[in-house]
Amino acid sequence: MKQMVFSRAKRIAKFGLFVKLVLLVFPFYLNALTLEEKVGQLFVIPICPNLGEEHVEKVHQLIQERHIGGVIFMEGTSEKQKEILQGLDKNILTFQDAEWGIGMRLKDVAPMPKNLTLGAIQDLDLLRAFGRELARQCRGVGI
Repeated sequence: MKQMVFSRAKRIAKFGLFVKLVLLVFPFYLNALTLEEKVGQLFVIPICPNLGEEHVEKVHQLIQERHIGGVIFMEGTSEKQKEILQGLDKNILTFQDAEWGIGMRLKDVAPMPKNLTLGAIQDLDLLRAFGRELARQCRGVGI
């Protein structure tokens, strides 16, 4: 029990250090941006690989010209998503609607159980395993 409490306290302390670092560095980052860049960083736009290469190019253009802060992947395949992510700016946030796995949006991945099913499960270890698998899937496609 003591080890568990100590481990949690260490994680909280590390997070507090991270927050302090962000609060220290973030103002310098913001001051370096123009007003147009700051406003652009507030927007997240959808990217749908199934709509073709022209759509993907339009998204790249918006990111460059309007300083868009993030993209949310809506549909496609895992390989196409990874390919698109490699071509994106490294400083852009990436999102995906994936509360029941990336198979919710990607055709080549099997979907996982939905939230209603998960809510009925009383086994916390099983739910943690679900969360780890969901995180593994997301990392696998760059999210």
